[in-house]
Amino acid sequence: MHFKKLYRCGAQPQLRLRMSNISFYSQGLYGSVRCMLGAGLLVVASMAKADTPLTLNDAVAISLQNDPWLQGSLYQQQAMLERSVALGALPDPRFSVTLANLPTNTADFNQEAMTQLKFGVTQLLPRGDTLSIKQARQEVAASKQSFLRDNRKAQVERDVSLLWLDAIKADKTAVLIESELPWVEKVLDVARSNYAFGIGAARQHDVVQAQMSVTQLQERLLRQQQSLSAALAGITQWLYPAALPATERFAGRLPDSLPVLERPTLPETDAQRMDLLRQHPLLRAAGVDQQVKAQDIALAREQYKPQWAVSAGYSYRDDAPNGPSRADLFSIGISFDLPLFASQKQDRNVVASIAESEAVKTEAVLLMNQMQSAMHSEMRTLASLETRHRLFERTLLAQATSLAELTLNAYTLDDGEISAALQARVTGMNTRIAALDIAVERLKSIVRLNYLLTQSGAERVGE
Repeated sequence: MHFKKLYRCGAQPQLRLRMSNISFYSQGLYGSVRCMLGAGLLVVASMAKADTPLTLNDAVAISLQNDPWLQGSLYQQQAMLERSVALGALPDPRFSVTLANLPTNTADFNQEAMTQLKFGVTQLLPRGDTLSIKQARQEVAASKQSFLRDNRKAQVERDVSLLWLDAIKADKTAVLIESELPWVEKVLDVARSNYAFGIGAARQHDVVQAQMSVTQLQERLLRQQQSLSAALAGITQWLYPAALPATERFAGRLPDSLPVLERPTLPETDAQRMDLLRQHPLLRAAGVDQQVKAQDIALAREQYKPQWAVSAGYSYRDDAPNGPSRADLFSIGISFDLPLFASQKQDRNVVASIAESEAVKTEAVLLMNQMQSAMHSEMRTLASLETRHRLFERTLLAQATSLAELTLNAYTLDDGEISAALQARVTGMNTRIAALDIAVERLKSIVRLNYLLTQSGAERVGE
């Protein structure tokens, strides 16, 4: 068998998917279809085992541990918090040195009494509570990163799970197809032999029919190989860093059975479901945006208040040429501006900030509507898939197996057509593949529903 490489790392984070392996279909050997699995976990080489399957839990854990976006978000939050401290500090005072009233005829510093060497300092004070509001606004904006990280983790779990389920579906479908090939090839050999020796009612048509069945199964197998390769290529981008040397990876494989994902338990009323959705990281992040806009409104209103400045100066004077000393001078003063043109500046800024705040609220409402619609759609999809799954398990699979046995017995007793036997066998295989598709689609629906029910800072609903 050919397996994709897997690089495994240390302790895995606590996952919100609860699953265990159960036997779903009996599997035959599947040699050429198992492709190379690329991954990136950081773990000691002694833990690597060539026969270790890459479970869904493992794939999600690896992807989360190797996602650079999460680390980038931490850096972004740290930068914003550091900047909030800077925003709360007073502006630096301005110092000045001035040589004033120097006579131009002699450039003599002590010739005139008004000649001075001035040292001044000016401290600008912010308007009202501008500094504290700016600091609070930045701290609130920084808190959004924690919600975005929660959403990113849920997105990675959802996307990797969907890709992993695509891969295992293609893998198990190929196993089912491959398990039928020996039987159809054996029927082809029997048809050729019967036709060559004139046994029974064998016809050339039977040989051609069997040959076509073999070719069609081979073509379907190749298509599943292609689907498996595409799904694994999608998983690869999550599983290991691009710079990871190939020598640091070890062989892994897909498990032999589908995982079990528990169906989340949902509240009965729409109001309770909406309360759950409001705790979703995306909606919590939207709430942070609204808080930031509220701070922008408060900041705009602070612009009505005057901005004060305090200044102090010391002027040094030299002694007079004829001997008497001159007193040095000290000055202190304040200055402030007045919002005389508020209707053209401050009023407009306040109105603009309020409009932006309302726009953010509208976006949050739209997001809530989209998520609520998606949740209702997934609930209906999941219910339909579970009904179909029960129908296959209770009726269709048994009927397809019985039909295949009856037509094969009829053909063996020379009381049936080879085309009917082949068709019944293929129908049975297609029924098992359809049951597999439904089982995988059900798991996908649960994965998507779990994402919608993600609670920021809490475990998932139903766990």
